Amino acid sequence: MIEFRHLRYFVAVAEELNFSRAAERLHISQSPLSRQIRELEEMLGFPLFARDRHHVELTAAGQVYLEKAREILTATEQARREAEQFHVGRKGSLSIGFVGSLTYRVAAILQTFRLHFPEVHIELRQMKSTEQMQALYDGKIDVGLVRGAVANPNLVCKGIAEEPLVAALPGSHPLAHKAAVSLGDLAPHPFILTPYRSGSGYYEIVTLCCKEAGFVPRVAVEAPEILTIVAFVAANMGVALIPLSFTHLHAEGVTYLPLESACTWNISLIANAHGPKQILIDHFLAHARGGINFNEDALT
Repeated sequence: MIEFRHLRYFVAVAEELNFSRAAERLHISQSPLSRQIRELEEMLGFPLFARDRHHVELTAAGQVYLEKAREILTATEQARREAEQFHVGRKGSLSIGFVGSLTYRVAAILQTFRLHFPEVHIELRQMKSTEQMQALYDGKIDVGLVRGAVANPNLVCKGIAEEPLVAALPGSHPLAHKAAVSLGDLAPHPFILTPYRSGSGYYEIVTLCCKEAGFVPRVAVEAPEILTIVAFVAANMGVALIPLSFTHLHAEGVTYLPLESACTWNISLIANAHGPKQILIDHFLAHARGGINFNEDALT
C-alpha cells in the first residue's frame, strides 16, 4: 500500500534529481531512500525515474505523478494546519447563552474575545439560567453566562466577575444630589423590582442586599426586566438597584449613584464538565474575565 512517506520521498528525489542530495534533505541515508523509491515503483507497476550511475531524470509517467503527488502533499499539509487551528481553539464555533441582564457585559466580552479569535463563529441566545442549563444538557449551547452561581454536579460553574449594583433615582428625588447613598437611605422609599421568582435572580439579589442592610424593600411597582425598571424610575415611580453596566443608558430623568457599602451581583460561566470544545471554552473564559472592567468613577 502506498503511504504518505512514499510520496514525500518521491517528491524529494524528483526535485533534486539526485538520490544523495534527496537523502540529505530528508535526513535519511541513501540506501533506504532507494529502496523506498523501488518499492513505490513496484506498487505502481511502472518506473518513475530513468536512471543510471551518473544521471537521474523523471519518466513521462513520473512527471505526471510528481504533479499529483505535490497536490496531495499540499492538501494534506493544509488539512493538518486547518485541523490544528480547531484543535488549539483558534477556529470553530461557540454557541453562547446569556441572561438579559448581561446584555451589555456580553458585548464587552465578545469585543475582547474576537480581537484574539476572529475566526471563531459566535452564536448568541438570550435565555434564563434554567433554560441555559437545559440547553447545555441538550447540546443546544456550548456555554452559558448567568448571574450568581449554579450548583449542579453535571455542570462546571466558574466565576467571571462581581458587578457592582448602583442606586437608580428619579432626578427630582431628594437624595439625587448626593455623591453616594447607603441602602439605609433608600429604605423609606418605594422600590421597583422584578416579580418574585422571576427566574433572573435580580429579585433575590436586591432583597438580599436590603435584608443585610436591615430592611425589607417596599415594592411599589413590578417590572419584567431592568430596562423597564429604569423607565419606571424615570417616571418617578420609585427607586431601584441596577447593575453598573446599565448606567450607560443615561436615561433622561434618572440619576445613578454609587452605594456606600458594596452590593454586587456575580457573573458566572457555566458549561458541561467535559465536551469536545473544552479548549475553546477555556479561551472564552480567560477573555471573559479579562473583558470585564467595572468603573464606578464613570458615575461621578
